[in-house]
Amino acid sequence: MHRIAPLVIGLFWGLLHPTVLLERGVVAAQRTSESRDSRALIKITQELLDDIAVGDRSRWSKYLANDCVVTGDDGRTLTKEQFLTELQPLPKGYSGKIELDKPLVRSSDGVVVISYDLHEQENVFGQSLRVEYHTTDTWLLRGKEWQLMASQSLRKFADPPQGPINPARYADYIGLMNWQPALPTRFPRKAPSCLASAPEGTRKSCYQKRLTLSLERASLAGEFSFGTQTEE
Repeated sequence: MHRIAPLVIGLFWGLLHPTVLLERGVVAAQRTSESRDSRALIKITQELLDDIAVGDRSRWSKYLANDCVVTGDDGRTLTKEQFLTELQPLPKGYSGKIELDKPLVRSSDGVVVISYDLHEQENVFGQSLRVEYHTTDTWLLRGKEWQLMASQSLRKFADPPQGPINPARYADYIGLMNWQPALPTRFPRKAPSCLASAPEGTRKSCYQKRLTLSLERASLAGEFSFGTQTEE
């Protein structure tokens, strides 16, 4: 009996082996196809991003599904028609580009989800602005064509980068000021220390990058509302 068993097992494996190899080949081919599709969709996505600055709608019109939903970083959800209507070239004096980075891909039968970072660089009348986003796209295979079914973007909020400032200008801001209507803050005469006294008397260290930007651009950006200064 123990001599027959190996023969039976060997015969069974001989019959099964081609099927196993075939299944493995099918799985490998599917993975290769999915990988190829994912790379192609990432490339298409970057091309779509390149079209935003110039307001080119042709590629977007081709790949956006007619029943798609596009949610921007402002929280609004647009249809295809609404999105294409709002896609306009940057105004005169503006230029920029958006780069896709760190794509994370998940795929299944006829579905590819790509989640990625976006680095936006925009020049506004000579001023360089940088903004970071994170976007997740869902692509569906309809027939033989991939279509963008849903896209959602979120802005990555962070303190602005530190900028240069002339220390001599600190004297212009010594006194009591309103960062917010209900939050008067006193800047001591030694303002370069970047220490401010809160109303309750506790001392708090101001973020240099926030303070630098507000001192240089408060009148333009309107980030803080400055009240009447009270000289000490």
